[in-house]
Amino acid sequence: MEIKQSRALLVFQKNTSRGKVKTRLAASIGEEKALDIYRELLMTTYLEVGKLYGIDVIPFFSDYPEPLPIPLHNSPSRQIQSGQDLGQRMSNAFAWAFAKGYDRVGIIGTDCPELKHDIIRDGIEQLENFDFCIGPAFDGGYYFLAMREHHPWIFENIRWSSPYVLEETLALVKGRERSFSLLEILRDVDTEDDYLAFLAKKRI
Repeated sequence: MEIKQSRALLVFQKNTSRGKVKTRLAASIGEEKALDIYRELLMTTYLEVGKLYGIDVIPFFSDYPEPLPIPLHNSPSRQIQSGQDLGQRMSNAFAWAFAKGYDRVGIIGTDCPELKHDIIRDGIEQLENFDFCIGPAFDGGYYFLAMREHHPWIFENIRWSSPYVLEETLALVKGRERSFSLLEILRDVDTEDDYLAFLAKKRI
């Protein structure tokens, strides 16, 4: 693959399989409705990243490549995640991107419908002055992470899917005396309450 830009955004997404997406949401509203909501979140995410110019968008699927909800003008490649846990999968994805020649790389999931393309662009641009840029989520995790070179240690010894992800990540960054910036705090959609809060905000 020949890269088009020096900046890349990696989009981590699960394949759209019933029973394998939004499991916490499915526990309260059912697998079919959870899958519908996940498809809605995918569409929202790709509509936003499709507005990015000067940044290559690389979807990383959980199991196999599948069609995107919309065509993207800025997506030269589709990849498959590899690794035993989320940290390893993200680390391997960053390693792939830097090996391809990108020098500013960010990563997002598909669970944050409040995330807009200008926030993503701002996060990647902040790498001109900081080693890392992180977008904190209300649940204690993060919805965005960007770096200007591969640092595998930022994914080590993190309790993934816990309220401590951001706290433990920042502790690693500070322990290495690296610089970082924080974006505004946004809400992921993981539970029914999250989804209802998003709908309420959307109506305002």
